[in-house]
Amino acid sequence: MNFGLIGKGYISKYHISTIEKLGHNLEIIYDPVLSNIQKIEDIFKYNLDYVVICSPTNFHYEHIKLCLKNNVKVICEKPLGLPWNPIIDNDNINVVFQYEYANLPDKINQVEVTMIRDEKYFETWKGNSLLTGGIFYNLFIHYFMIAIKRNGKFIGKIRREGEQVRKVDDTDLLKLDVNKLYENMYLDILSGGGIKPKNIQFLMWILDHCNFRYGMGKELFEKIIYFDSNKIEWK
Repeated sequence: MNFGLIGKGYISKYHISTIEKLGHNLEIIYDPVLSNIQKIEDIFKYNLDYVVICSPTNFHYEHIKLCLKNNVKVICEKPLGLPWNPIIDNDNINVVFQYEYANLPDKINQVEVTMIRDEKYFETWKGNSLLTGGIFYNLFIHYFMIAIKRNGKFIGKIRREGEQVRKVDDTDLLKLDVNKLYENMYLDILSGGGIKPKNIQFLMWILDHCNFRYGMGKELFEKIIYFDSNKIEWK
């Protein structure tokens, strides 16, 4: 398979190493700062099977549409767009949820997440709700996905200091081999599987509800975020 990649930030390293490990070709990388390509459209001069989208969140929707217009399949880091972007229902789009490829049970009790972020975080683009869709889209989306698919509870916090926590019952997600998760995900996508936009519509509805219920930025500091996916219940 021939791959192109948009955005050579931190998360792209998992895609690059996986593509190489599985023996596929990374034909072209577009990054407005780190590559020599003048226009993003130039990547479609190559014979690509997939484009991997690792650009900042506010560009995901635009970049997905550009790939589909050029008849290239998509692997896109979460989320597929911002809350005000409509979901593009197309099975040629695959959204990255790497924890779905961990060895987690089908039924769980609780997902516990504590994110440590300070005020400086909210001064960067990652803390800007207009560019990311807010905390739930940017930080909590993976963990809500786990809770919803496995009928468990989600308990989350944003704190200024302390210990980072990412637990599914007794499984510490911070100790998982992320490279292996990406490898398993690619094997699934390239064999015709993958997580499509239609598979996450309920998840996105829940995240939108949380945006309105709890907030999207610094107002979430020290709040306890609770959601029970078995009962569709908030506290």
